[in-house]
Amino acid sequence: MQDQLLRNRFAEQLPTSVPSKRTHNNLQEKSKFYKPLPCTHFFGVLCLIVVVFTLVIIIEKQLPAGLKIANEANHPDSFIAERAYRVLRNLTKIGPRTAGSFENEVLAVNILKQEIEGIMKEANDHHVIEMDVQRASGAFNLEFLDGMTNVYQDMQNVVVKVGSRIASPHSLLINCHFDSVVDSPGASDDGASCAVMLEILRVLSKSNRILRHNVIFLFNGGEENFMPASHGFITQHRWAKEVRVFINLEACGAGGREVLFQAGPNHPWILETYSEEVPYPYASSLAQEIFQSGVIPGDTDYRIFRDFGNLSGLDFAWSSNGYVYHTKFDTIEQIPLGSLQRTGDNILALARGMAQGHYIADVDRYKQGNLVFFDFLGAFVVRWTMPIADMINIVSVIFSIYTIYENAKKVQYTDDIKEKQYLRKLLGCTLTALISWILSVFATVIIAALLTAFGRTMSWYARPLWAFFLYVIPTLLVCMATVLLHAKLFNSDLDVSPWAKFQIYYDAYQVIWTVVLFFGILLRIRSSFIAWTWTFFAALGNILKSKLYGRFRDSKWLLLHISVMGLPFVQCFYLMIGALYLFIPIMGRAGAGSHAEFLIAIMVSSLFSMLFSFVVPLVLLVRGVERIFSCLVGLFWISLALLILTPSGFPYSGEPGHLAPQRFMIAVRSVL
Repeated sequence: MQDQLLRNRFAEQLPTSVPSKRTHNNLQEKSKFYKPLPCTHFFGVLCLIVVVFTLVIIIEKQLPAGLKIANEANHPDSFIAERAYRVLRNLTKIGPRTAGSFENEVLAVNILKQEIEGIMKEANDHHVIEMDVQRASGAFNLEFLDGMTNVYQDMQNVVVKVGSRIASPHSLLINCHFDSVVDSPGASDDGASCAVMLEILRVLSKSNRILRHNVIFLFNGGEENFMPASHGFITQHRWAKEVRVFINLEACGAGGREVLFQAGPNHPWILETYSEEVPYPYASSLAQEIFQSGVIPGDTDYRIFRDFGNLSGLDFAWSSNGYVYHTKFDTIEQIPLGSLQRTGDNILALARGMAQGHYIADVDRYKQGNLVFFDFLGAFVVRWTMPIADMINIVSVIFSIYTIYENAKKVQYTDDIKEKQYLRKLLGCTLTALISWILSVFATVIIAALLTAFGRTMSWYARPLWAFFLYVIPTLLVCMATVLLHAKLFNSDLDVSPWAKFQIYYDAYQVIWTVVLFFGILLRIRSSFIAWTWTFFAALGNILKSKLYGRFRDSKWLLLHISVMGLPFVQCFYLMIGALYLFIPIMGRAGAGSHAEFLIAIMVSSLFSMLFSFVVPLVLLVRGVERIFSCLVGLFWISLALLILTPSGFPYSGEPGHLAPQRFMIAVRSVL
């Protein structure tokens, strides 16, 4: 029926005389141009998206094999994870190590001293190693929550300095803390960092490589009670004045990959060294802006070194498996050997790169503003300074506007749409796209309310896959339905092909991301690189498709679209999955009430509606779209029925390999 209508339409436009062979060929090509694709193409795109999701999650969980002591001879000058694991086991056997307790002030300090003394005995003669146990008292103001003054007395620090026989007045500081919260053995927070640092100290001290600058290892005895020990070191210790840059090791989860979530301030050479030296990069200025915004409750010693030592540095933390963070389940069993190996390899390579480099000798000379940085699937780091980022973003905005303007001029020849008509339709499609995002969030909030009414909240807590069925699928459905409904309105004053409608929607989403990028430039938002990826590749896709498929489009055009927009899609999902793995466990300690369900619903819907920006318009290109909706709606209802009618959505887990305990916040007040 559709083909017959197309033939009738073109017959009206043809002259009454018998068409030539050339005219007949043009008619066939034009029919091909107007003909939509079968719905199997869209199902293929959805399957490809699922494959991409799976591969990115696998990459996110990938860890190197942990080296064993038995194989040490085959890996000289290498980090040995098994030895670090043994140190961690000894440290966690003590149990909870709260600041001021016998376990922290005596037992933990003795273990550290014994390990360090053993390392000093085996050290290469090329190195000079000194150890000092500091007791510090003092006070400082801290801009945390509503502001506070922290007063401390006799906080202990175990400090080690390793350098060459040729003394250097410049040092790299590597910091961790060996105390823990009450009732937690603190394996990940922060015993594992202590074990990693001791093994790095052993490798550096036994190496034949002579250090150009000193490396100071600070094992501080009080971080959990608002970081007094690091303040005592950086303001009072005799070695503090020679520190030029620092590395801080922390944890808000157990195992997984350590993320570089704070860098600077200023000094882009620090990140340059990181990107050149570490074998397994994982870094993002998006994570830095999220953490510094206060959305995630907490702080690290990074703030102390930055604010009271006027230093620049790097802040690392394990962020996976936050379920056991600050609980009695934060045990050594939660930390894979591969996590220790990965962190050890990275920090060892980074420490060597900094200690052997020339930057530390004159850090003020290389002070060049803040940084924009992110890694691509853990393979390499993209980084640039803010001035360069501004230039790249501004050029991309201009490039995007140019391609949209060119489309507006070209459509009057390819699709019989006047330029003013195109711009008017472009504005309408842009508003529709924004409305679809709002409606998708509204729909997921309704679903969250329904789950709350049935007492089936937080099913995604122990099993994040539930969030896909409950919130991602409805988000895609609502966005597609909104676009399809609006597309039907075109027929009232404009009769164009599905491909023309798709192109206008494509440009509409490009307009949205261009505007977001523009405001990111004005507000100096370093995570604007996300908007940049969408804006630049959308504009690039417009240029390529215009040159290669200027008028007649088919499945090959679709492959080009997927190829160009696949890169920002993969990168953004990679960032999103890291954010979700961080925030979902936090919901377990977000307090009483059902607001966690609504927060995750809004977060997931907002993120995925933006992720599907250039996927949603593809629904305009296919016929039999009702099949797509039927499958997705059916999948959603089956998932919802399983969740409500079966216990499969129980939010918590006591499985040893996958702990997700229920957490309560209890305040006890005694009236004397």
